[in-house]
Amino acid sequence: MAFINLLRCYVCDGRFAPRLMTRIDGDDNAAKREIAINRRDGFQRPALEVTDLTKICTNCNQSIRNEIVAIEEDPACLRLNVLTQTRNSTCLICDRTDNLNVLSIECKVNVFISHNIFIPQNTKSCQHHLNVEGMLLGPLVQGLRSINRPYVIRGLYLQAFLQGLRNVANQPRKIDENSISNSEFQCLCPINKQQFEELFTFCDKLPCTGGYKYVDKKDLLMFLCKMRKGLSDEFLTVIFQYPSRQATSMAVATVRQSLMLRVVPLNIGFDAITRQDYIDRHVTDLANVLYNAEPQTSRLITCIDGTYMYIEKSSNFRDLRQSYCVHKGRHLVKPVLIIAPDGYILDIQGPYFSDSRNNDAAILQNEFDADADRMLRWFQEDDIVIVNRGYRDAIGLLRRLGITWKMPALLPPNQCQLSTDDANESLVTKQRWIVEARNGHLKLIFKFLQQTIPMHHVPNFGDFCRIAGAIINKYHPTIEMTGADAEKAYEMLEKAKEPNTV
Repeated sequence: MAFINLLRCYVCDGRFAPRLMTRIDGDDNAAKREIAINRRDGFQRPALEVTDLTKICTNCNQSIRNEIVAIEEDPACLRLNVLTQTRNSTCLICDRTDNLNVLSIECKVNVFISHNIFIPQNTKSCQHHLNVEGMLLGPLVQGLRSINRPYVIRGLYLQAFLQGLRNVANQPRKIDENSISNSEFQCLCPINKQQFEELFTFCDKLPCTGGYKYVDKKDLLMFLCKMRKGLSDEFLTVIFQYPSRQATSMAVATVRQSLMLRVVPLNIGFDAITRQDYIDRHVTDLANVLYNAEPQTSRLITCIDGTYMYIEKSSNFRDLRQSYCVHKGRHLVKPVLIIAPDGYILDIQGPYFSDSRNNDAAILQNEFDADADRMLRWFQEDDIVIVNRGYRDAIGLLRRLGITWKMPALLPPNQCQLSTDDANESLVTKQRWIVEARNGHLKLIFKFLQQTIPMHHVPNFGDFCRIAGAIINKYHPTIEMTGADAEKAYEMLEKAKEPNTV
């Protein structure tokens, strides 16, 4: 049995029998050779010298001859990047021949604008390669191949194509994950495109009267943009082209409720992580050595602190009075964060009013009373809680529960400096900074939490805080010390491991 030595085509790099190949060397093939070289460059293949052994396949030869004829007939004809998958009887993606749809003018215009690839008139595709708007799916568009050659657009197709371009030019720019770049997307949203796609899979439908409410990507992006930038519903209505402000507010409520179903329970709260996983993954060596009397036995260590979130004045006198903070001289509410030593947000409690009855100690006491079973299941004897002086009235509660508390020491009367023992016991700020950093991190990433909260959002403000915390835990779970603070902390850690350290 004789074996045929197959040759490679200079242009398409396919392997064919010699009888199906055509030479492109010599003076008679100068035009053909020039086009072949340009096409090889267009396919981004390495340059290759043309010799008497250089040949092209029948398909490439016929295509090049057609281009030469077109140039001879009309030297001024347009050169376009024409799609190479142009069989009218098969799908341009998978070559199937059944259940095909001719691509719409809008789809072809979209590909031409975004990727500079012209799709001929009767090109077809399978339905599952298109989205609900009839456009080719993004990853498939990335894989389209084209070749730069003369092409004449005639008659009604030219008119329809130009009208499609005109329609796109007259439309306001649509904001979605496909129409903006990665940098623009992260300017609007606290996560990147890949994380956005993942988060969208957790947006469950909501049961309602007569059916279900669904969350689409536009609604989720709008909600994250509101959280990221703190924009009003009126402004978001204009940017995301909702029909009315009421429609925008309904979309915000739908996304908020949907995220509370799965995203929040899976990423924040006492049920999102087990006690042992928390100790193994989020209690740092520095915190364990500094505060645990028995470093060889890891303990649960948390930092607890409240933060201020400013709100508008309420028309309800009782709410107006209870939300006024004498210390700040403004109306605000107080969510309380329980933070791990590495910045993981274990839970966000509240928010609480800011009057005198809701000081830090009273809030902690209320949480243990309101959710005693779960709190006592999590906080057990010999656990360590790092707090500030605002929790001094809760020391009795912590002592009764057997919880070790770490709090900055107070100077005794007529004394201007702490004793050595008190100073060594007051290394609270070396680890308690993490709760302040995470408070600032939340407000830095989510400007909605930093500004004055509109009154119609206050009843659901706890949901907004927990959604922000869940996104932080899922995509920004830890905070690392850097620079001089890190060097001092690890120097202290090494000294603490040495025996007889004062």
